[in-house]
Amino acid sequence: MRASLWLWAAVLVIACGDDDGEPRDERGSAGSGQDGGASAGTGVCTADGACEQQVEVGPPNHVQGNINYTDPPPAGGPHNPCWGDFGVHEEALPAENWVHNLEHGAVVYLYDCPEGCAEDVETLSALVEERPFALLTAYGALSTRFAVVAWGYRLESEDVDAEAFAAFYDAHADQALESTTAGAPSGCP
Repeated sequence: MRASLWLWAAVLVIACGDDDGEPRDERGSAGSGQDGGASAGTGVCTADGACEQQVEVGPPNHVQGNINYTDPPPAGGPHNPCWGDFGVHEEALPAENWVHNLEHGAVVYLYDCPEGCAEDVETLSALVEERPFALLTAYGALSTRFAVVAWGYRLESEDVDAEAFAAFYDAHADQALESTTAGAPSGCP
C-alpha cells in the first residue's frame, strides 16, 4: 500500500511538474526576472522572417518613476500605476505606462523611425483604431523600426506586415493578467 502511494505521488509530480523547473505566472509564462530571456516562438511570423518570441517577464508590481527595461521592448513586468489610453498616441507614451496596458490585455504597437515612416504609422494607426485592446506609440529604444508586444510576447520587425501584426493581435489580445479597456484613473497624466 505504501509503495502504491509513493507511485501515485510520483505520477502526480511528473504530470503536474514543469519540464524546465522555472516558476510560472498566472498565465503560464516562465520566469520571474524583469528582463529574463526570450525564446523564439513558433507562432506569428512576418513576411521578412521575423517571428514572435515568448519573453520572460517579472511580476506586475506597481512602481513610481522610470524603470530601466534592460531587454527592450518590455513585454511585461513592473510598471507605473497609471496606464495610457487605448488608441493612437501622437506623443510617445512612457514604457512604464504602456507596460501597464499590457497587464490589462493590450497589444501595443511600437515604432522608431528617425528618418520618418509616415505611411507605416498610418497603417499601424488603422490597425489600432479597429481593435479595442490596442495602443500605438513611438518608442525610441527599439533595435528594429517596428515591434508589437503583448504580455509575455513580442514581435520585432524592420517592416510593417499588417497581416502578421493583426494575427499577433488576434493571438494575444485580452490574454493577460487583467482585462479592461477602461481609461486611466483620475490623477493620471
